[in-house]
Amino acid sequence: MESISKKLLRKSQEAGGEEPERLQLGTKIDGGGVKSTGKHIVKLISQKAVKGQDFHTKEERAEIEYVFEEDGIEKFYRVPVKNKVNKLHYLIRAMAGVINGEEISLEMKSSGGKNFVELNHMGGVEEDLDEPADEEEEESKAEQEEGVELDISKIPF
Repeated sequence: MESISKKLLRKSQEAGGEEPERLQLGTKIDGGGVKSTGKHIVKLISQKAVKGQDFHTKEERAEIEYVFEEDGIEKFYRVPVKNKVNKLHYLIRAMAGVINGEEISLEMKSSGGKNFVELNHMGGVEEDLDEPADEEEEESKAEQEEGVELDISKIPF
């Protein structure tokens, strides 16, 4: 059964009074590290390029903001456009195969001490995510400023 708070949040979002909440795929562990919050079944609502801030350097950077619906609640998740070696972020490559309205699962996993986000299409087709994400990337999502929309044609590679 859905709580009264969730019902009110959804009603406020539908009326345009609330920004989406953050999709949290991991939580910070005392003493260091990040723990997965499990598999999230979400529906892609929209995506846009925005200005964000690097958690470590505090420098401005281009990011993609995905808006998903999970359990009837809109939630956002941001990914930097470029990884640490200045190549397109692996999750953006994986999300290129997802269309608005499609249901997917997202889950933070760990491999060799590195965390990454696994994306599965609900039709059973799994995306190959061979590039691990920065463990602290998840923490940075909570500290980012509201994104200013960017023109993707101005993002250099």
